[in-house]
Amino acid sequence: MGYKTREQRLVDLTYAVYVLQALGFVTLVTFFIAAGINLVRARDVRDTWLAPHFRWQLRTFWSGLLLAAAGLLTLQYLVGYVILLVAGGWVLYRIIVGATHLKHQRAPYPALAREPRAP
Repeated sequence: MGYKTREQRLVDLTYAVYVLQALGFVTLVTFFIAAGINLVRARDVRDTWLAPHFRWQLRTFWSGLLLAAAGLLTLQYLVGYVILLVAGGWVLYRIIVGATHLKHQRAPYPALAREPRAP
C-alpha cells in the first residue's frame, strides 16, 4: 500500500462523490450525502483543478433536485413523468461527463475551469 498525495486523495474523493451521485438512482440518500461532501470539502479543493468538478457536482445536485421537485409536483398532470425522465437523464449525463473528464484530468466544462485565455 503506497502513500497517496493530497491531490490523489482529493481525486479519489471526487470520484467517490460521482459514485454516490450515481447510487442516488437506487437510494436517494446517497445523492444528498454527495452534496454534503461537496459542501463540507469545497475548501480543500479551492484553487485546484478539482474545484470545477465540485461546482459541477453541486450544480448537478441542485438542478436534479429542482427538476425532480417539478416532476413530482406535476405528476397528476402526467407531464410530471416526462419531467422526471428528463431529470434522471440530465443527472446521469452530468455524472458521466464529470467522471469522464475527471479521468482525463480536465474540467467537466471548459467555462468552469476559469483558466486564463491566450490573447
